This record gives sequence, C-alpha cells and structure tokens, in this order.
Amino acid sequence: MSQSTRTSAQASAAKANTPAAPAVAAPPAPSARLKKLNKALGGEMIVGSSGEFLKIVRQHDLDYAHGTSAISHFHQRDDYCASHFNLHAERLPLAKKQFLFFDCETTGLAGGVGTVAFLIGFASFTDDGLETRQYFLTDYGDEEAMLESVLSEFSDTTALVSYNGASFDMPILRNRLIINRVARTAPYQCHLDLLHPVRSLYKRRIQSCSLTSVEENVFGFHREGDIPGYLVPGIYFDWLGSEDTTSLAGVVEHNRLDIVSLALILSRITECHVSGGESLSEAMDVYSFSRMQVARRKITEAANLLRSREPHLEALDSREVDFHRSMTHKRARDSARALPIWERLAKGQRRDKIAQLSRIELAKYFEHKSRKFDRALSYTEEAIRRNAGENMSTKELLHRSRRLCFKIERLKSQ
Repeated sequence: MSQSTRTSAQASAAKANTPAAPAVAAPPAPSARLKKLNKALGGEMIVGSSGEFLKIVRQHDLDYAHGTSAISHFHQRDDYCASHFNLHAERLPLAKKQFLFFDCETTGLAGGVGTVAFLIGFASFTDDGLETRQYFLTDYGDEEAMLESVLSEFSDTTALVSYNGASFDMPILRNRLIINRVARTAPYQCHLDLLHPVRSLYKRRIQSCSLTSVEENVFGFHREGDIPGYLVPGIYFDWLGSEDTTSLAGVVEHNRLDIVSLALILSRITECHVSGGESLSEAMDVYSFSRMQVARRKITEAANLLRSREPHLEALDSREVDFHRSMTHKRARDSARALPIWERLAKGQRRDKIAQLSRIELAKYFEHKSRKFDRALSYTEEAIRRNAGENMSTKELLHRSRRLCFKIERLKSQ
C-alpha cells in the first residue's frame, strides 16, 4: 500500500470514529396566544426557554407633539439636573442618554404582593427623537421571561423618571423581580418622581394633578377615546380568560401616551428652573414657583420674579398670594415693597389670619426698622383686640405691647 493510500485510509478511519456534533435545538415556536396577541397589537414576539412575551417598539421623531409641545423642544436641552425635581437632591447634572421614562399597567390599582405588572413601558432619547419600548405579558407563567428582558433596560447610570413610580410602579416591579427570582431590584443612579414637583408647581391652578389633567392644562393635549385607568385591569383579565383582544390596543396606547408625557413634563420643569420662572405664563404658577424658590433659599431670585410679574399677581386678588409676596420681599430686605402690602392686608376681618399676621409684621417694622413706636403700639393693640386666640398667643402680643409702652415712656423722659 502506498504512503498516500495509507494516509487516506487513516484519515477515513479517524473521521468515522469522531462523534457527531449534537443537533442544535430549534428555538421554541410562539404559542397560538402570542400570535393572536401580536396580530392585535403588532410588535416583536419574543420566545425563550422560560416563557414568551410581546415587545412593541415605536419611534417618535422630533416633530411628534403633545398639544403645544413637540419632542424637538426638549430634545435640544442639555441642562437637566436632579435638584430641579427634588428639593433635597444633590446638584447632579444629568445627560439625556441617562433618562429612562417608566410606567406600568397592572392587574390591580392598590398594589401589594399579588399585583402583577402585565404591561411595562419605557422610553428613552435617541439621536432622532424618542423611542418607546413596551413589554406585554402573554400569561402569568411567562412573567420570568419578560422580567429578564425588562431588567436589561436598567443600569447603574440610569436616571429613572416616573409619575408616582416611587410609591407604586417601582415597588411592584421590585416585588415581581424578587418573587420570580430574577433579581433583588433594578439598578439605577437616581429616581425622579415627577408627581411631587408637578404638585408643587401646578396644583394651585389645575387642582387635579392626574397625568391627563396635566396634559390638558399644561400642554393643551387632549386624549381621544382614552381608556380610564380603573378599567385597565379588567381588560387584561378578559384577555387571560377569553383571549378577548378588543380593548388591548387602547391599553397599550394609554401606556405609550403616559411615558411620552413624562419626557414633556421633565423638560417643562427643567425649563422653569433654568429660566428662574420666566418661562411661566400663568400667574398662579409663578406664585407656586416662587414658593419653591423660597423653600430652596433662593430668596433674591424669588423676589425678582415676583417683582417682574407684580401686575399679574395683583390681578389674582388673593390675600394668600399677596402675603407671600410681602414676606418674600421682607426676606430680600426690600421692606419698601412689603410695607404697602401689609397695610392693605391689615384691614381684614376679626378672624382673618392673614390680616392678623400683617398687623404683627407692621408692628415689627415700625418698632425695629422705622422706630416709630407709637405706630407699632397701635398695630399691636389692634392685633390684641382682634385676636381670637387661635392665630397668635395673646401672651406674646401683651409682651410686645408692654415693651413698646416702656420704649415710648423712655423717649418722653429724655
């Protein structure tokens, strides 16, 4: 046998003795339920070893608008800061790429361990606008698979943005991650719950701070045919029980609008802080923002804003607003502006708390600033006469009166 023949025979024998490569298992096929869900909602059918779910992705370009606000308006911003949304937060600059807007639709509105987030929506900025990603749970048994994908949305640099999410959405997600043994929690750098700054800024004017109310009264955006939140759990139970897809698209649209609105609110509040309130057009919002500035010890900025909008604030004809103006000017060491406001407010009725507080401020001013003790005594005695016991300690007023009488007598004796 020649050398080449021998080598060929050895190679053939070796090949015959080599074990065959294991066959690659075909990926699981989507169930009929998932196919039906996909037909109703569109999206991408995700199927894995631990379950299946639907992922719906939508791109929103720069021209996309909610009422008067387009995505292009906030997409250009680069001055986001955590302290704009939380009085106690550190001044942490935030980049657009860090934001993750987040909202859940759940099987119950009361929360609790048994509540499942069957639709979890996210949005984030892209180079061309805003992208929304929604994860829809096919059935309870698929929850682990969906949560594993949801977890990949988070990172240690994430700036999570929600609306009441700190009290509702995030605790539910955390519970489901633990129950399904996916993770202890989702990582993020900070959580901006927009409900609280929205209440501080807009509640005095719009009363209700539901997301739809904010859309209508701040952005001029009105949802058409929107599904109320209290109906959402029942619609999902109809899907679980009878595979009824009739209203599921409305639930997905409700969730999408929620997360897009978060981006608009984030930008509007940022603009308000960066402009020092000058971007606000409603007088009551200006008043609310000035209170926020005072709480942040930005007294000079608050006083400047109130001074620039004085005619609009006076048109509100609100004693509460006027007293706030006077006290802000006092703290800014501008008693000349505060004094006429106190004098007007002091003419209130017997049980008018603001009138009583104004009399006390006038007494303080005339005693300590202008040193006109007789006028200070006059306002103090009026305060004593009109004091109903609930506004200020009569003992404190009497002490002030005795001190002023002593000062007046000492001046007379000189």
